[in-house]
Amino acid sequence: MSAFLKIYSDNLHTVELAHNTDIATTINHTGGYAAGATSIVVANALPGYGTIDIIDATNGNETIAYATPTPGVASTTLNLLTPLAHLHPNNTVVNEWYYSLPVGDQTNGILNDGTNATPNGIGVNVQNFYIYNAGDQKAQNTNIATSNANPSTSSGYTDSLLSQTSATASFFASLNMGNIASGAQVQFWAVAEVTLGQTIVGNPQLCVVNLAYQSV
Repeated sequence: MSAFLKIYSDNLHTVELAHNTDIATTINHTGGYAAGATSIVVANALPGYGTIDIIDATNGNETIAYATPTPGVASTTLNLLTPLAHLHPNNTVVNEWYYSLPVGDQTNGILNDGTNATPNGIGVNVQNFYIYNAGDQKAQNTNIATSNANPSTSSGYTDSLLSQTSATASFFASLNMGNIASGAQVQFWAVAEVTLGQTIVGNPQLCVVNLAYQSV
């Protein structure tokens, strides 16, 4: 197995954040795939790399990272980071997904108008999250970045920032977290900037993030 980063809401990494489906497709292979398969073909092309949930109530669900045969190019062929643990018949549901951090109702406001561009003190107006390496290899050059492209929305995704928790914390749209060892985790904060003209109270924000890392 390789490195496999997941995001949790607790420091015991027992409550993983919900998987939000980006592209829903199915296995497209007569006879399906046996346990141990290292690549699968699906009905709809998926992005060049990402993570899929295979939804199979009969044989067992799986969450697996993948990459397409040509790096960065969308394809219906997915090379799997780890072999299938279960057999899956043709037409089994496959969902490519993303994390959306529930930043929540920011009642004390970070108005994105230049008057209050950062949280009101370290750790105030933020939500805590944890990146955990559930794989058996080190995750190298880990980067987490906010995104408004997956999915595209005007509901606050681009108004969210991230920070590693420290006494000198600053907030950015992209964080370089270095290396994360197998079984280790890194705590970080997510914060919402409320667009000028929007109300603060009762204005829950969301934060879509992309994770990028290498593994050997």
